[in-house]
Amino acid sequence: MVPDFVGTTAIVAVLIPIVAMLVTLAIVLFAINRSHKARELEHAERMLAIEKGIPIPHTPPRKSKPDYPFSWPFVFIGFGLALLLITIFGEGGGEAIGFGFISLFIGLGLFASRFFGVKKKEMEAAEETAINEGEPPTG
Repeated sequence: MVPDFVGTTAIVAVLIPIVAMLVTLAIVLFAINRSHKARELEHAERMLAIEKGIPIPHTPPRKSKPDYPFSWPFVFIGFGLALLLITIFGEGGGEAIGFGFISLFIGLGLFASRFFGVKKKEMEAAEETAINEGEPPTG
């Protein structure tokens, strides 16, 4: 009996996304579990220190800002420009130009939002210092 190659290929084609989703779900659940255990151990350490009357150990604050705030905008801009150049100079399909523009404009929007966020924070800090010094805010 000859194995059915088309049926085997169809089964593999269905199983690949299912396995990919299950592996992703397992990784996410593992990361959540690990984070929970770390917080649980930190809490137990603090409670033990309080019971013994020892000063609570200092934990460094968690980072709220990324180290490189412009990395994602540049990734999207580069990806969008690459797709546009492939479409213009290569033999890319018509769909690539749409995805290229989408990625390019997402990157430009992220890039612009970084500058707007910095300016807004600077303005709020300037207004706060002006209020604390008793001067009317400018602007």
